[in-house]
Amino acid sequence: MKRVLMIGLPYFTINVKSNLFKFDTNHQYIVLNTYYKIWDKIRYLFLLPFCQTVYSINGTIDYSFALSLAIKLKKKVVMHWVGSDIIAAQKAYAENKYKKAFIEKAIHLTDTPWFVAELSKIGIKAKFQSLILFEKMEPFKPFPSVFSALIYIPQNNQEFYGIYKLKNIVKQLPSIQFDVIGTEKPIIDMPSNVIFHGWVNNTKSYIQNSYVCMRFPEHDGLSFFVLEALSQQRYVIYNQKLDYTLLAQNENEVVDRLKQLKDSFDSGNLKPNLEAARWVEHHFSSENFIKLIDYLTV
Repeated sequence: MKRVLMIGLPYFTINVKSNLFKFDTNHQYIVLNTYYKIWDKIRYLFLLPFCQTVYSINGTIDYSFALSLAIKLKKKVVMHWVGSDIIAAQKAYAENKYKKAFIEKAIHLTDTPWFVAELSKIGIKAKFQSLILFEKMEPFKPFPSVFSALIYIPQNNQEFYGIYKLKNIVKQLPSIQFDVIGTEKPIIDMPSNVIFHGWVNNTKSYIQNSYVCMRFPEHDGLSFFVLEALSQQRYVIYNQKLDYTLLAQNENEVVDRLKQLKDSFDSGNLKPNLEAARWVEHHFSSENFIKLIDYLTV
């Protein structure tokens, strides 16, 4: 039995460990919150000599005491790049404030296909390995009677996730209802056709009560929100190129996409996005997820 220490972003490490345990009971996966818990930092120092792999879901090339020590002790180090960590790495690389060992002596994975190219520009040869798992396509839940669009914008990062873009979009489409989850109090005044629901525990129910989901942050990994919407046979307007989504890279393109969907709805021709759900089921299956086990244990 090999022992894998999992560090990095707690939300990811906890969920990924849960999925790993479904398919692999031959190895031990230990989650340690070395960012926020002193006791876990101490446990890391104690357990490190007895582990084979340190798996960080959050990449870095500039500073990490935990990863530096793992490399010094010749442990297998796997970094999984997931989004904002790339922005920090690009800055460190541009300023020549990076550790060559982090680039050359670690195995690099990313949860997002287009991050492979971004990482290559800073000398990192990464492979795409999804962290998201959809085991079975769910039965279709019928569309609601009213056409509406859903977007996720977190309360504490509204500008990055497009609150100003959203305002410009909804002003041009007063007949469409827009629902925002994640934010309760917007930082700007918004038109009356926008409803803010705040933090929600069940994102799926909000997706099922919409026709289209939108996502256009300034920088983005492969969003679970997007994949869940596709898995529910909803339409997705996205600022990244992804199969079965509608590409829109500026506000006018988002408006045009929404008008097209609304016209199809009004004429009774807007059908479920069935092929999108099949695509998610195929590409984010257990067969693809368990490839991660080999990266960590072989």
